[in-house]
Amino acid sequence: MNHRKTDSGILCRSKICQSSASLGCLLLGLRHGAYCVGCCWMLIALLFVGGVMNVLWIALLALLILLEKLFRSGRWIARTAGVAFLAAGAWLLFFGNGVTGL
Repeated sequence: MNHRKTDSGILCRSKICQSSASLGCLLLGLRHGAYCVGCCWMLIALLFVGGVMNVLWIALLALLILLEKLFRSGRWIARTAGVAFLAAGAWLLFFGNGVTGL
């Protein structure tokens, strides 16, 4: 996700960007889009599943991503959230939550 924080960096470093041809711009957009999908496919899937289930989870996830991007300690926030999500998943796996019958 570090690559994703600097979209303008792609544009400035790309050899394709330096040509003003429309085909070069199209190729750059396709390349960048493919990178984003490859990098964030799990987040996109989580947003889809969470959005279908509950909009509150999507808002909380968006808030988490916002905090990660805004503060200098974003990497720490992301890792802490990851550990918390893994712990919650392990808890549900082994002990269940009484709602789903696990």
